[in-house]
Amino acid sequence: MKRHPFKRKRRINGVIEESHHYFGDVTLPGERPRVVKSLHTSDYQVAQQRLNVELRQRERKSVGLDDAREEVESLNQPLKEIIELFLRLKAKGCAPRTLTRYRLVIPRVCEAAGWTKLRDVTPESFEMWRASSALHAKTANDYLGAFNAMFNLMVKLKRMPANPLAEVGKQKVVRDVPLRRALSPKEFEKLLAVAPHTRGAVYLLAAYTGLRGGEMRQLRWGDVDLESKRPTLMVRASIAKGRRTDTFKLRPELVAALRRLKPAVVNAELPLFASVPRAHTMHRDLKRAKIPIYDEQGRRVDMHALRLTFGTYLHENNQPRVVMELMRHSDIKLTMGVYTDTKQLPLDRAIDSLPSFALPEEDPGTQRTQKSTQPADVRSLQRSQPVATGQTPPPAQVIDSVALRRKKAPSVTTGRLLEMERAKRLELSTSTLARWCSTN
Repeated sequence: MKRHPFKRKRRINGVIEESHHYFGDVTLPGERPRVVKSLHTSDYQVAQQRLNVELRQRERKSVGLDDAREEVESLNQPLKEIIELFLRLKAKGCAPRTLTRYRLVIPRVCEAAGWTKLRDVTPESFEMWRASSALHAKTANDYLGAFNAMFNLMVKLKRMPANPLAEVGKQKVVRDVPLRRALSPKEFEKLLAVAPHTRGAVYLLAAYTGLRGGEMRQLRWGDVDLESKRPTLMVRASIAKGRRTDTFKLRPELVAALRRLKPAVVNAELPLFASVPRAHTMHRDLKRAKIPIYDEQGRRVDMHALRLTFGTYLHENNQPRVVMELMRHSDIKLTMGVYTDTKQLPLDRAIDSLPSFALPEEDPGTQRTQKSTQPADVRSLQRSQPVATGQTPPPAQVIDSVALRRKKAPSVTTGRLLEMERAKRLELSTSTLARWCSTN
């Protein structure tokens, strides 16, 4: 519904005064209360045009269409304000390391790509920055994920119409060699022999349960039951990556190691470990144990490699579905591909476990049997030897040998005559020989 703009009139000291600017009724039919808005102009035609635009925008918004003016205003937002709002909202409930990555990565990429306002962020500009950054594919994908997290939250809060990088795809991560390797049983024994008991218990827990470093740092003594007949360890959903609660049975070796760490007065909220070693601390223990940190393929050993070690050991005597459940994976491809070190699998033992098969030995009489079953014509041809002395063989033998090499039989000589001639080794008559030669 369109209305004409008007000027407000007021009575001041008995005198009716008119407003300088025009106003307009921008309320749609059926809406209450009535909305009167200043059009910020003293020109009637300009006021009428602005009123028409305002009414059109309100009509589009009432049926769920995007408001063009709000979209333009959102595109002019400074990225600095959006980043600050995003970090403020993510400060609660977000992992500290993830929040630190957001705080470092997002402003760095905006500065490198030359983005100052939201309208500057386009798929083309991001692709150009990614191509010129020379970053690894996984790192570039992590940066893209940080921006998608920010923009999707802003869309959810109605601060922007859409995610400008929603159509940008991830780069394919090509890795010929796995990043980590598993420790062999002998190497792991060497590591436990040189590590102090406080760190050795952490290594033992990681190798027997496959827990991640972040999960072990948040374990409490209330999560461990060492006194029952079946000692267990509970991983709470609040600290697990998969956000589910799991319970592990503890091996006797691990139970003995944890009992040595158990304080005299146990508080359920007391951390299970005073500290979980970082990569540089574990590398010192590896050097003392004379275990190479990197192998010939460039694969390294760190705390997360003990989770790979746990998965590799499980594959030796367990079904893949059992290994997947103990690893707490949601995809069997992750269990079989990433968290299995094929170099540590008992491949030779698997070959030795195959059933034995052998071909039967050859019968010495087989050769004579084959010779006896050959046709008489072939045996006579094998017995015929080439004449080295220059003597001419009998005509019957020459014809017999030639006939055997030919696929086409003589058309004038009957089969009965040939049989008689071969059996008696008789010389053919002159007329018969002439006819045979003329035919062939």
